[in-house]
Amino acid sequence: VEISENRYYEPLNILKEAEPVFESANDALKGRWHGQKALVIDMLATAEKNAKLFDEAIIEYTAAIFHYEQAKHERYCASNLNNLAMLFYKLGRYRDAHEHLDRAGATLRRLNDAGLLAQVDETRARVFIAEKKYAEANRVIERAVPILEKAGASALLADALTVQGIARVRQGAHEDSINLLRRAMDVAEGVGALTN
Repeated sequence: VEISENRYYEPLNILKEAEPVFESANDALKGRWHGQKALVIDMLATAEKNAKLFDEAIIEYTAAIFHYEQAKHERYCASNLNNLAMLFYKLGRYRDAHEHLDRAGATLRRLNDAGLLAQVDETRARVFIAEKKYAEANRVIERAVPILEKAGASALLADALTVQGIARVRQGAHEDSINLLRRAMDVAEGVGALTN
């Protein structure tokens, strides 16, 4: 509830209060705790544009990945690799982002998890756009969109369509871009992401 209201200090305090419980927990629970803490710190760092908090988020994502690896929870490990890659993207550290996306993608292909792999592809498309590699971005996002659509992941689909629209406009396909962005708005509105 606090996170949805953009009040990040309260959930961070709750997670800090719970830390002693997780110190003696198994690796799967430690991974969950560190991953949740990373998400909250990441959102707080983004809101405040705070470099020190971004560093803390990187540490927490890395801890989550470590514990999920120890617990052999490969899917959760891949999800946190994707989250860390998204953070590196926001920081302009594109090489680091690609490195973590490569690791996540390899795991998800082996697990045959098309849905989470589509989310990794959406993150990679964002990185490619930032690198001005628009054809690569479009190629990657074109793989993700039908998978998210088939899965009924409307909020994720709206984001992916937006990324695809941006890639297409940067390639000079203005009409395609307009259609994709309109579709993204329709999908987002359908899940209540847009209000009047």
